[in-house]
Amino acid sequence: MTVVEVEAEDDDPSSRTRRRRERMLRVLKSAQVPVHVWRASALPSVGAIREAILPKAEVPELSDAVVAPGAPMREPPPSTWFDDFDSAPVPLSGAPAARGEASKARPQR
Repeated sequence: MTVVEVEAEDDDPSSRTRRRRERMLRVLKSAQVPVHVWRASALPSVGAIREAILPKAEVPELSDAVVAPGAPMREPPPSTWFDDFDSAPVPLSGAPAARGEASKARPQR
């Protein structure tokens, strides 16, 4: 988590606002939350913002991610999506029912 405060150019805070802002910065610092304060008229570039906010990603070594050639293939773990059931699509009749036949097939109310 990171806090970004964008100050307006015409921002002339009162003493109460300054004390509240200083208190907020102390609390965030004690919670080890990084705080970035930028002026609205001088915002950094997108690349600079990404570097400031996003943590550095750890890239795994390629040797850890690559399977050795000739290694045996293993079965995937069993699924919990009911893949083991033998199910097939319901067969449909070849021709649609005629209008009179469809009304006969409906249950009476």
